[in-house]
Amino acid sequence: MRVTDIRVITDSQLVARQLDGEYEARDPTMAKYLAQVRSLAARFAHFELSNVPRSENQRADTLAKLASGPAPWARPETEELPRRAIEVVATVAHGAPATWVQEMLRFKQDGTLPDNTTTARRLRRTQAWYTEEGGRLYKRSFSRPLLRCLEPSEAWTVLSDMHEGACGEHIGERALTHKANGLAEVTNRSIVDGLKRRVSATRSAWIDELPSVLWALRTTPKTPTGESPYSLAFGTEAVLPPEVAVPTPRTADYNEEASGEGLRSNLDLLEERRADAHQKTLSYKRAVARVYNRSVRPRSIRLEDLVLRKIEVSHPTQVRGKLAPKWEGPYRVIGVSRPGTFRLATMDGDPVPRTWNIQNLRKYFV
Repeated sequence: MRVTDIRVITDSQLVARQLDGEYEARDPTMAKYLAQVRSLAARFAHFELSNVPRSENQRADTLAKLASGPAPWARPETEELPRRAIEVVATVAHGAPATWVQEMLRFKQDGTLPDNTTTARRLRRTQAWYTEEGGRLYKRSFSRPLLRCLEPSEAWTVLSDMHEGACGEHIGERALTHKANGLAEVTNRSIVDGLKRRVSATRSAWIDELPSVLWALRTTPKTPTGESPYSLAFGTEAVLPPEVAVPTPRTADYNEEASGEGLRSNLDLLEERRADAHQKTLSYKRAVARVYNRSVRPRSIRLEDLVLRKIEVSHPTQVRGKLAPKWEGPYRVIGVSRPGTFRLATMDGDPVPRTWNIQNLRKYFV
């Protein structure tokens, strides 16, 4: 066919506007297809592409579907194309399989997609979440700085440092939570638990592991405040060892003068930061109290009620086996000294010495 003039009608406004230059083809793959169409259009003496809304082109659309569809008696056939019209195959040096970080970087740099259809579709769907800075891939965050995407080898280095290195205590089974009350025994218990895990894992002396455990406790954000003790003391967060092993924007773009100015600004706001942490602690305590109070069942004891008495309180020096009963009685309530404190008598009417708190009593039902 020696066609010199051609007119194309399409119901895709996007395709028509991209070809005439009114719309910009931002997608890299679409830009390659657009360049291919313009190259083919240049071979005709006259080429025109018109946009007709689908509602105004129903007759032509129906004819096109009938013409392209198989005959009722024909068997469907599938034609295997030797290759895609636009090459989007990613290659990796030395034959190693490409990681998702490498595939995303290539797409960000030159629009190259992997040859796997599912992987390419996922990459194009999620590419807006990532950005390339200085040859490294970062994930955008809603409220924090850019998050560095790590290769498997880099991730292994970070995980090894987090689990076995100086900050091994950052990953633990609730070892560092619920310390809003600041009681010394709670902190001491956390230190002892951390030392047990570290000593058993590394088979070293506890004195050698103590600095790492203390450092982890001081730099781990606490649940009630959302702040670490280090940040409440110095106004800024400590640089973690993995940030030294694998550069991050915080360490790679370090400037001593700018850092010093930032530290001074943080110190100016330190009191406000501590006050905010104190308010968060109070709010956390109230939330914990609400959760606890939901499971507490009030016990109401009145005069003439029958109660049982806790044996370990009434006979503290008596040695009893694990299978021995924990309550004795019943006793009758004969008086109320103050709310929650009662005077008791035996079933024969003999008064029981001293008063008894409601925590050591249990209502007895006949």
